[in-house]
Amino acid sequence: MKMAANDAKNQTSDSINGNKTALENYRQDMDKLIMIIDKAIGEVKSGDISMLKGYIEEITNIREVYHKKYR
Repeated sequence: MKMAANDAKNQTSDSINGNKTALENYRQDMDKLIMIIDKAIGEVKSGDISMLKGYIEEITNIREVYHKKYR
């Protein structure tokens, strides 16, 4: 998932192509997603999965919001 998010961060959607501000916002939003993925990975690696459900919900929410925003 993290690899896909990093790949997507370096691509541009037609909806933001040529719009510098939208592109910067897109990359910031992708950084936010990657940060949450990193936190979830850290939880799993540490064996403490108590907050994992919350991270999964955040990732799902980001997907729903940003797919609408950038597609």
